[in-house]
Amino acid sequence: MAGAKKQAAEKPVLREMVMVPLKELRANPKNPKTHPEEQVDALVAAIKEWGWTQPILCTADREVVAGHGRLMAAERMNLEVVPAIICDGWTPEQIQAYVIADNKLTELGEWDDGLLAISVKELQDADFDMSLLAIEPDELQDMLATGGFLGDLAEGDEEDGDGRLRKGPGAAGTVTLTFHLSPHDRDTIVAHLSKVRDKYELATTAAALMRLATKGEAENGKETSGSGS
Repeated sequence: MAGAKKQAAEKPVLREMVMVPLKELRANPKNPKTHPEEQVDALVAAIKEWGWTQPILCTADREVVAGHGRLMAAERMNLEVVPAIICDGWTPEQIQAYVIADNKLTELGEWDDGLLAISVKELQDADFDMSLLAIEPDELQDMLATGGFLGDLAEGDEEDGDGRLRKGPGAAGTVTLTFHLSPHDRDTIVAHLSKVRDKYELATTAAALMRLATKGEAENGKETSGSGS
């Protein structure tokens, strides 16, 4: 019975990669996943940058099970052979189920938006080709703004003007604060802190945050002292 549970003790099958002539491969007519031109362009750029990191999965008669986008990219590049893994021994039901599962399984993961933003900002600072990340321009700009902000807050110990060690966020004796904000509120706060940082020529966004906090505390103190009689 296709899809039936197997014995827990059975080990996964390790399949060998082989080089298959591109002209022998054909798309699965029941593949429900579409691949727009911009995705194929991105796949071509990725293959040129990193090479083949994931083979095409196909049946013994060369029908593609997983990797239709990579197949289209290879055709665009006029390649003669591509790496592939042959899934022999699968039933038609298993093949069609995997066509769906291969695409849906990746959707189950979630991004850590903070770590992603910091990583993207670091890549930009290293002059990496950001187009290879396949991130929409508007989304990329938001990430770069957020990544710069969070990167400052993640800085470690550093010396001040007198050569004394100043403890930065993440150093011993400090805590990490996590804020759950809407995208609009996040953008507003990041923009405001950036203005404060530039206005007072502060070294980090963390320093801008501290200035706002201490300024508010001082103003509250004035109001308290002025209310006495």
